[in-house]
Amino acid sequence: MPESHFKLKKYPHYAEVIASTTPSDQDAVQISPNVFAWLKDDYGPDAWEWPICDDCRAAAERGAKLALSSSEHDPTLVTILMIRGHHFHTSTDAVAFAATYATIESLGVTGNNLPQIDGDSIRFPSGT
Repeated sequence: MPESHFKLKKYPHYAEVIASTTPSDQDAVQISPNVFAWLKDDYGPDAWEWPICDDCRAAAERGAKLALSSSEHDPTLVTILMIRGHHFHTSTDAVAFAATYATIESLGVTGNNLPQIDGDSIRFPSGT
């Protein structure tokens, strides 16, 4: 189960994603229920998730699916193990970007038509 950590740290964007891949019958993405466990580590046992956390889960799934659709690989289950962000510098696009590249790295492949940083903007391929 290859695990990969990708950190997007290019002002004004910040997101970290850890993804793992395992062989499967078909391509699929799942989000670990502990994906935001780091909040309790950083802010204490009474910490709760931010309102954007559900949007970040959806963005990580979007990024992992983009990686799967833009690369040649055997059928794979991608598990998003961690999504780390900052309430001022993390957007859903930053999370999707980090998830895309964490997944590509875990797959051990090069993808085609992946998102890019263009100045202060994150650019995704059209249709994604």
